Amino acid sequence: MNWLVDTQLPHQLATAFKKRGHHALHASELPQGHLTTDQAIIAHADREGAVVVTKDADFIAAYEVKGEPKRLVYVGTGNIRNSELILLIMNYLDLMCEALKDGGLIELDRNGITVR
Repeated sequence: MNWLVDTQLPHQLATAFKKRGHHALHASELPQGHLTTDQAIIAHADREGAVVVTKDADFIAAYEVKGEPKRLVYVGTGNIRNSELILLIMNYLDLMCEALKDGGLIELDRNGITVR
């Protein structure tokens, strides 16, 4: 699967996706880097068939109102160590891939995932 990790999440998360055989890009690697707008992230993700992974609740609003991005993982863990976050996501990676193959929204917290 193809992943686009938003700027407020660690770059190491994109690396972890790659280690599991996925394509991944951190938003800081886009042409505008950390200044990339949410709309530009959405446009890039949908154009490339990527899942946006974010902590930014604005993406949920865009998904619910416009259906954009087509695939979204919202991380609602609050403050968490990067290593714990990566482990949590990797533990649910196969389930998330299956749930998002045709699009959708997943909310991830410390207790697991909710597919919406």
